[in-house]
Amino acid sequence: MALTKSQFITYLDCPMHLWAESNNLEEHKQRNIFLEHLSRQGYKVEDLAEKFIKEKVKKEYPLGSTVEFQYELNDGNYLSQIDILVKDRQNNTVDIYEVKSSSHIKKSHEYGVSFQDLLAQKLLPVKKTYLIHINSDYVKQGEIDLEQLFVIEDMTDIIFKHKDEVELKRAQAKDMLADSHPPLNETCSKPQTCPCPNLCHYNLPNYSIYDIPDMRKNSSQFMELMTMGIQDPIYLPSDFLLTTHQEKYLQSLKTKKPVIDKSKIRQKLDNLEFPLYFIDYETFGPAIPYFDNYSPHQNIVFQYSLHVVKDKRGKEIEHFEYLHTDQSEPSRQFIEHMLGNIGKTGSIISWYKPFENSRNKELAKLQPEYRDSLLNLNERTFDLIEIFKKQDYVDYRFRGSSSIKNVLPVLVPTLSYKDLNIGKGDVAMLEWDNLVHKYTGNEKNKVINDLLEYCKLDTWAMVEIWRVLNNL
Repeated sequence: MALTKSQFITYLDCPMHLWAESNNLEEHKQRNIFLEHLSRQGYKVEDLAEKFIKEKVKKEYPLGSTVEFQYELNDGNYLSQIDILVKDRQNNTVDIYEVKSSSHIKKSHEYGVSFQDLLAQKLLPVKKTYLIHINSDYVKQGEIDLEQLFVIEDMTDIIFKHKDEVELKRAQAKDMLADSHPPLNETCSKPQTCPCPNLCHYNLPNYSIYDIPDMRKNSSQFMELMTMGIQDPIYLPSDFLLTTHQEKYLQSLKTKKPVIDKSKIRQKLDNLEFPLYFIDYETFGPAIPYFDNYSPHQNIVFQYSLHVVKDKRGKEIEHFEYLHTDQSEPSRQFIEHMLGNIGKTGSIISWYKPFENSRNKELAKLQPEYRDSLLNLNERTFDLIEIFKKQDYVDYRFRGSSSIKNVLPVLVPTLSYKDLNIGKGDVAMLEWDNLVHKYTGNEKNKVINDLLEYCKLDTWAMVEIWRVLNNL
């Protein structure tokens, strides 16, 4: 059985995952919506890259040179598919072009191209291997300019750097595929998303060292715990060095109670100015810009939800929302609708404000007449996540995370995303793209309702969390 390039990348990520996959022992293969998004974007990028290379061949290669797409390499042991193969008939050589929809070369790209080149050099007269990726500085004006959109990187030096390692590890991965026994000590460090937890994390306690905040999985701190065989934080040695945040987490875990600095929380909440505007944006970032003045992967802000709390008691609350539902560029309509519902005074409340604030800056460039108003929103923004990231409120049930998806079930157990048809931002992103380009009739109306319901819960969740904090 030949080892594929994708299997090799899986092996590098975690050998146990590849073994489980090849032996049909994956307990749950989670649907990765973001990877689906990248895949869909990748097809569009490949289509344009093919046109780009065809033109390049006409201009720069000797007469008679040909282009082939999805060219398969297979020597019986290893298998890979070349995105674009250019055959120079005059010099009897080939150039390989791999296409990626990202705006830079990732580590996995380096290893994937190196795996492929090692195989190609055995089967073909390879002259050069290149990687084509998106130019993040490109700004669309009219028709897509392929020469400006793409960057071509010569991978020769990168391939040389990884050649010996790839040759060794691909052989190890190939041998492991034929082994009936799982690899020892070759497990992952992400039990929450692991496809085979009973192989990678056998007998892992419900709250483990993987939940300790600020503990990087490649840190000396983590490796020391692994060497000692400690998986349950309860059994950490008394002299084990921990950060303040980690100490608070451990205190919460041991006492089964949150660790709360009420004075710091009160100080932050008292600095807020009413009315409070709880706001959340939804966005979509296509690799190939849909509209003029956009760059690759730049976010299209297509939706917001806004809950307005008018007094400290939180009794008088209004809700406003906007969802763009057609294929036109939404920035002006979005801005006008949003600013029409936000007053000149009052604090803006978000969860992880760098996201919304960055979108406001981008919107200000797209619609400069609203620049001052949008940047004023940024000046007035308070980040509710700060209370949890800065350890004013620590609860072991957050599992070391300050994500609203982790905080909400603990502080407001009556609210849940689980019952929504759209319950995650990446799903909302893809469904909006389907909404404006694919869905019609009842299907479109259903997705409109689902998107509105999801975004509304994001801001209502913030209101309810604020209420809990306010009532401490």
